[in-house]
Amino acid sequence: MKYLIPLTLLAAMFGGVAYANGHGPKDGRMENPCMKPGKVLTKDVDLSADQKALVEDLKGERKAHKEDRHELKRAMKQDRIDALKGYAEGDLSRADINDQIEDKHRKMSEKHADMKDGFFALVDSYDESQKDQVRDNIDATRQCMADNEEQFETRIARKEAHIQKRMEKKASFMSKDLDLSRNQQAAFDAWQDGQLERFQERMDDRMDDKGQHLEALLDGQSQRSIERIQVERSLDKLEAAQEQANLMMDFVDSLDTDQRDQFVENIDAMVERAQNRQKGEKGKGQKGQGKPRR
Repeated sequence: MKYLIPLTLLAAMFGGVAYANGHGPKDGRMENPCMKPGKVLTKDVDLSADQKALVEDLKGERKAHKEDRHELKRAMKQDRIDALKGYAEGDLSRADINDQIEDKHRKMSEKHADMKDGFFALVDSYDESQKDQVRDNIDATRQCMADNEEQFETRIARKEAHIQKRMEKKASFMSKDLDLSRNQQAAFDAWQDGQLERFQERMDDRMDDKGQHLEALLDGQSQRSIERIQVERSLDKLEAAQEQANLMMDFVDSLDTDQRDQFVENIDAMVERAQNRQKGEKGKGQKGQGKPRR
């Protein structure tokens, strides 16, 4: 099986630089004060016509990715629910679940192959003066991140608290009326704790890597060696996803028939509640818009 770089290329190469600057909140509580990832590659860089064309191609691929991201997240969420129910109802085996995880991982990797090639082509086309300017941009962005560290840490803490609260609600829904034994509760807690740990590891990885891969590429490290590092990380993420799925299946295996039936009912109720909430939010968004003009 072939594994490719699994994330948006700029996020994978820039690490914390991309994470800190590429995800501004919608409510306006915090504005990103630092250079965004794409600008690090191009700000004050004297680009040739061919390089400008490469940049425009990358922008187009990035825009298409952003437009697809919402639907992709929705589909992945539904896939997780289907897998959970399918295993609980006996329609899917452990092998089936692991095959699905590998298939999704492969599709996510392949989705960004074109963007990866364009990114490497652009960096490879830079002469030394252009590379020096990109290095200066990286240094400026790192300094900006350091100067605004408290601001970024506040946002991360807020996001972590939000995720933890949402996971606690989901856990409460899924475990309702199951009357779990001590061992079953321990298996359930291990599954839930694993999910939170995976989220926190992703956050830490993104913030710890502040553009080192891009800098190494500028300094002459080969594309192949950079890709090898990313593939190793990709395999680690795949392994973590499979370990998390095994924790889920260990919990489901501990349930008796009546508990499994109740568990499936709880999942259905949780999904229905989420759908009703989304419908309500859409309804609120439509209020106050008035009648269309004729």
